[in-house]
Amino acid sequence: MRIKAVSSLARYIAATTPPSSKSSEGAEAALEELRDLSVEIEGDDLEASDRDKWSVRVLAGTAFARAGEVEEALETLGLSGGNEESVEACVSLLLSTRPFTSPSSFKT
Repeated sequence: MRIKAVSSLARYIAATTPPSSKSSEGAEAALEELRDLSVEIEGDDLEASDRDKWSVRVLAGTAFARAGEVEEALETLGLSGGNEESVEACVSLLLSTRPFTSPSSFKT
């Protein structure tokens, strides 16, 4: 499970990194695989450790964030019952997508 997620993230990065960034089909296919894995790990019949499940969530969330799908990334990472990597990824993602006012604008 974890190896599939690593492989999908690697394919997504390869498809979106120049000079091969022309392969949007490859990128979409990798994202779809990560979506499927994210749904699959939520099933009760899957025999995977919590570590494997969180690894899949963090890897999928990373790909979704790189694709600009911030809400999907945050939903995948989720904070309820999350681990440190998940919380760190969520905070980092939120900080990187929120505009901040410069300190100089607070001076009157």
